[in-house]
Amino acid sequence: MPTERVFERLRRRKSRTDRARLMIAVVGAVGILAAACGGDDSPQTTEGGIAVTVPEQVVEANPAVLASRPGEGISAAGGTLAAGEPCPAPGSPGAAETVKIALSTPDVFDLAVIGLGNLVYDDPGHVIDAYVNKVNSLGGINGHCFEFVDHVYGFVDPAGDIGRICTELPAEEPLVLLGLGLNDAILGCATLGAQIPTVGLYAQFPNATFAQAGGLLRVDHGAREFLLENGMEAAFEAGALTTADSVGLFYLEGDNVASERAVFDSTSARLGLQVAASAGVPPDFSGTGVLVLEQQFRQLGGEIFDPDMGAFDQSLATLPPDIAGLMRAIRQHFVATAAQLRDAGVTAVVASAGWDDVRNLMRAAELADWYPKWIINDSHYAFLVLTDAPKAQGLNLVQVSSRRAADDPIDGRDRGCLSLRNADTAADPFAHRFHTDAWSLMTSICDYLDVVFGAVSRVDGPLTRESFLAALAQTDYEAAHGQSVRFDSGDLYGSDSFRVLSADPDCVLNDWGCMRSLTDWLEPSAAAGQGSGTEG
Repeated sequence: MPTERVFERLRRRKSRTDRARLMIAVVGAVGILAAACGGDDSPQTTEGGIAVTVPEQVVEANPAVLASRPGEGISAAGGTLAAGEPCPAPGSPGAAETVKIALSTPDVFDLAVIGLGNLVYDDPGHVIDAYVNKVNSLGGINGHCFEFVDHVYGFVDPAGDIGRICTELPAEEPLVLLGLGLNDAILGCATLGAQIPTVGLYAQFPNATFAQAGGLLRVDHGAREFLLENGMEAAFEAGALTTADSVGLFYLEGDNVASERAVFDSTSARLGLQVAASAGVPPDFSGTGVLVLEQQFRQLGGEIFDPDMGAFDQSLATLPPDIAGLMRAIRQHFVATAAQLRDAGVTAVVASAGWDDVRNLMRAAELADWYPKWIINDSHYAFLVLTDAPKAQGLNLVQVSSRRAADDPIDGRDRGCLSLRNADTAADPFAHRFHTDAWSLMTSICDYLDVVFGAVSRVDGPLTRESFLAALAQTDYEAAHGQSVRFDSGDLYGSDSFRVLSADPDCVLNDWGCMRSLTDWLEPSAAAGQGSGTEG
């Protein structure tokens, strides 16, 4: 039988947002007086020999700028946006060369190909285009006008699409690449190959990748090892993991497994957790290619974890022999893994494998009549893990995350992001409720546009990739939902605070449910660059 829910809701702290608004008002008044007295006395510093403005709350006095979503967000990110003559359209007579802001993203309208057709999103390019257009309409930043370039790849021919992107991106010479769910191949050709500064959104990589990138890569989540360690620490602090639990690590086999297992073992020992057993999944049973095949199998009437073994065998007959063999092998592996962990006494699964692997193990656990706790982090996406996962398993899932949750208050900056998206694009209006997946994605993109353009505004002198990275390393930002985002020369991760979120499969916000906060914001126990291996 499913276990009882053991997670209590802890008291939520008051956000710093109201205090921040008061400080903005005070500093705004000071800024007006300073302008009247003859200039900006903001202190400057140097980062690697490049002059940047120290990130303070520098607020432009112009009411039109303050009323704009970019103006408010850039100010919150420690920058300033000053009003001026609107930028001419790129390519028009007299237009100067633009600074390009690039995006790479999977096709959010192609998710049905991998069995996620019930997930509904807005085109992420819409809000970026609207933000860039608004900045340009206010005169750009420090004499620079901007151009948004969008690169989309699908799931039917990802290799072909990514090959095209890897040809086009270096030639465009963007100042920065925003990579949504940043693809490994695009990271290789654009970040490592073409040396394009990159900000990964909904992104995480092993420690070794950050060391290889040499400071070019920032992400909103962090290194897998960092997220694993902090996920266990926060879950333990919240009582979702206890010394009464027998824990097991579920990982993806491959080059990074030794690093992840070392983090898991050392953290378990430090917390006094009993490790009962661990298990992995072969790479051949994981990833987008397998998801495409599984969805094709489903369209033919098959279910890889059908509780009726006879019906499963019959469905396999509709497939080519090699694909049928793969479907059978995947089922056998996950069912055997669930039985192995159950029989070893595992009561809490700590996951570092991919979201699709975690969901498959949850499905297999249902067949094995095994209902452990599931502890995931921002290496996973709860909205993907819980899509088509058994409800009884989902009730036992918690995620340690820096993402938005269903009960968060709606801040003025988030509302401004929505207004900007609807007012400044020719696209159909954003038609999704607050706290839906689409809402969370759109507002998260706005947060990192604030961070990126805040850094641009702090560059004192020529705007180059080097000066941009130096300014980005001076980031100290609080998102509208309370998450702290800080970057410095040794901190490449935007996850500077976490909460423990609990799955609510009955929530009607999304087809899969929603996540609700169990805790206040928690500071990372393992700091980026200190024991997390980000420094080369």
